[in-house]
Amino acid sequence: MVNLKVYLEIKVVDKNGKVRFVRRKDSAVYNLGRMLKGLLSAPANTPTSSYGAIATCSVKKYDGSEDLAWTEWYTGEHYYGGGTPMGANANDGDDTYGIMVGTGNSPVSDDDYALESKIPHGDGDNLLHYGAHTFGDVEVGTNYARFKVSRSFTNNGSVAITVYEFGLGVRNYWKDVHGIRKDLKLLIARDVVSDGVIVNPADTLVVSYIFEITL
Repeated sequence: MVNLKVYLEIKVVDKNGKVRFVRRKDSAVYNLGRMLKGLLSAPANTPTSSYGAIATCSVKKYDGSEDLAWTEWYTGEHYYGGGTPMGANANDGDDTYGIMVGTGNSPVSDDDYALESKIPHGDGDNLLHYGAHTFGDVEVGTNYARFKVSRSFTNNGSVAITVYEFGLGVRNYWKDVHGIRKDLKLLIARDVVSDGVIVNPADTLVVSYIFEITL
């Protein structure tokens, strides 16, 4: 039997480089399954129209409304363009997708579609500096394959911040010579640590999501 699992891994590193907190737990929400179905349902063949969405799936955006994510889109020879069905590699300072953190502590639901109270990017009090993402190589064992995506959050303010919730958002984005055709963001994982994770001034919180297939 093949299993797809998603894990959250958290650690806090102080200003001297010492790791003082580590935790790991399961995660994921329904949007992940919807997106995987949409990706696999793409026909990947010659389209019958000059441009348009060929494969889609219904997802919940951050505001809770339903929208169609495009998992395959054909631009046509006169509409050069491209995009991504499910990108998570947000840049340094971009807190709108990728790995995100917050202060909300409502219990996790499989139907969660947003963080309850996201901590914004910044370098002052009650803010965290959202770093760039790193993607590890795929590790293959005798009965598993896994990879890890990580992001660091540095407290450059003067007060401690307690982080309770963690999430992973992805961007569904397509464009051509006429401009942006589709740009939506959605949550595919949310987790809550009930007792919170304290990030003191000058500390760095490192959050990772591990995707694993086991046989």
